[in-house]
Amino acid sequence: MLKKLINCFLISVCFFTACRMLDDSGSDNSVRSWQYMIPEAVSGGFNAGDAEENGIDISRLAMLFNGYLNGHYRFLHGLLIVRNGSLVLETYFGGEKMIESSPITWEREYVTFNRDTRHYMASVTKSVVAILIGICIDRNMISGLDQTIHPFFPEYESLFDEKKKRIQLRHLLGMTSGLEWKEGDTTAMIQSGECWSRYVLSRPMVAEPGVDWRYNDGISVLLAEIVARVSGIRADRFAWKHLFEPIGISSDVFWDISGFDEIGGGWGLFMTARDMARLGQLFVSRGDWNGQRIISEKWIDICWTVVVDQPFPGSELQYGYHWWLHR
Repeated sequence: MLKKLINCFLISVCFFTACRMLDDSGSDNSVRSWQYMIPEAVSGGFNAGDAEENGIDISRLAMLFNGYLNGHYRFLHGLLIVRNGSLVLETYFGGEKMIESSPITWEREYVTFNRDTRHYMASVTKSVVAILIGICIDRNMISGLDQTIHPFFPEYESLFDEKKKRIQLRHLLGMTSGLEWKEGDTTAMIQSGECWSRYVLSRPMVAEPGVDWRYNDGISVLLAEIVARVSGIRADRFAWKHLFEPIGISSDVFWDISGFDEIGGGWGLFMTARDMARLGQLFVSRGDWNGQRIISEKWIDICWTVVVDQPFPGSELQYGYHWWLHR
């Protein structure tokens, strides 16, 4: 099970987070002929390693590039493989990049990606926010998953009816808050000019907390705001201090931030593929980074606890605590 979860995350690192809507201009983004090269070592980055020396069959990689990627898959921006703590493969392509802006406009431009290009992390941002919540719980800044959320937002007391007051942290993390959220609500919230937290909390309840699974970018905003309120610093700064800097992630990340100083916890993170691979390696290492405990093993297990099996009927996907899982 652990192997499947780790593989699922590393596919996200190498695949989902780097694969966003590529333009249909007819530009040739395929690899006609491929020859393996050991990645370049960069100061402060991963150690570079040889794929074969780390147990990877180069001929299988060649088949991947010269076959599957050669005109059959058009949405790949970059592919990295980290094996035994070393970066053994690093390749980038051309494609559409989401333009960084606050608030985000969803506009894109065509670029040739490289190791310094920040990729739009989309909903992988949610999993990063879940890590921050875990760090807060590990540090006793939050009591636990059964903590109700309304005490974190005293200025919005009037928005909490009795049902809404029963929403717990676990319901936000598992997308079972019961709050109404429809397609288009994320863009409406961003463009509203309103405080994002207020916008989310003003949504009506359509189910009892813990009953109905409903994918909701807004509750990820609430989670990031809870991190800010218990720590006294904005969630992106908390992330830098307690997560990114300790594992060597560059300070050159970008977050979508509202006019009310809230981060886009459900969509708003941009970072390089190498930095994203560091997060994958942190989970492979069960929360330990070179002997420093960044996040507890207990929290990693919680993140990977299945809340909903097959939220999309017929798929192999499951949903945990702000993490997509694979059966």
